[in-house]
Amino acid sequence: MQSLRQRQLVVNSASAHLGDFCYTLTEQGRQRAKSAMEQCAYLGAAPVPLDDYIVSVEAQTIRAEAPQKRHLTKAFADISVETEMLDMLGPAVNSGAGLFLYGAPGNGKTTLAKRITMCFGSSIWIPRAICEDGQHIKLFDAACHEPINDGKTGLLKSAEHDRRWVKIRRPTVVVGGELTLDALEIRHDPVSNVSEASLQLKSNCGCLLIDDFGRQRISPTDLLNRWIVPLDRRIDYLSLHYGVKFQVPFEMLVVFATNLNLTDMETCYKLFRRDIIQGISLKENRFGFEPEVTAKISRIPDIRIYEVGISYYGRTYREGKKINWKDGFRAMYCILRYNLF
Repeated sequence: MQSLRQRQLVVNSASAHLGDFCYTLTEQGRQRAKSAMEQCAYLGAAPVPLDDYIVSVEAQTIRAEAPQKRHLTKAFADISVETEMLDMLGPAVNSGAGLFLYGAPGNGKTTLAKRITMCFGSSIWIPRAICEDGQHIKLFDAACHEPINDGKTGLLKSAEHDRRWVKIRRPTVVVGGELTLDALEIRHDPVSNVSEASLQLKSNCGCLLIDDFGRQRISPTDLLNRWIVPLDRRIDYLSLHYGVKFQVPFEMLVVFATNLNLTDMETCYKLFRRDIIQGISLKENRFGFEPEVTAKISRIPDIRIYEVGISYYGRTYREGKKINWKDGFRAMYCILRYNLF
């Protein structure tokens, strides 16, 4: 305070108790404060360096957990779920990869996804804000994160952990038809010069539920193309508003939920009325064709999609078959990990 007075940034305005004074900003002090606010209007806990955040995600990743049948049973104890459903969910949850849920509207797909998150443990620690290249990125979001109050107050509570971090329940972030590509990137506010974290960052160490998959404001092809690297390598690349890119962890269980009744999108033959298929603009010419045409057909109103059984002869490896023994061992590993360990 003495330094501020010497630089004529503050001046005492009134007397206070114990021989102290009340201070106010001078005109020069107001100009300095205005200039600082124009540079960054962030108000809150000091941001945590990005490197520290990455270390925390790696320490709390869902892949470090191994949910067993008793964990699923406990997570679903307050709702009615058939045992067969838990037997199917177990290996899928243990894989830590993407999960596809089908169900009629209102049958509890969102509730199911939230219970799945509970299988990985009840709580994690996240920073309230992250700092990268001098830019402040707000991570904690009351709409996505539920703080856990341990009931302690006073000096003991303040001294027991770094106040830049907050303890929350493992997040389940739910997005539906309102999802756009902008929500998957860092969003910058030019007025406050503060950025908002993407949905992936907010759902790290938890679950990201894409509800009504295929009916978003972006095409399923664009969404999957955006995540083709993150889903495979568990890392994502984000950009600040002036173009600087940085790497962040992609450590969440991505759940795609839909009420479209299709069980074998890849294998089936596809038959359409000519007027319907000619009215669709298709861009993919490789494996992306399957989700693209399926999603675009599903968005056409007043049509019905029927799925019937077929018989076919599978391709050999010489003819281009892609699946191999590694996929089989991975499936066996997930089943054994879920049922035995």
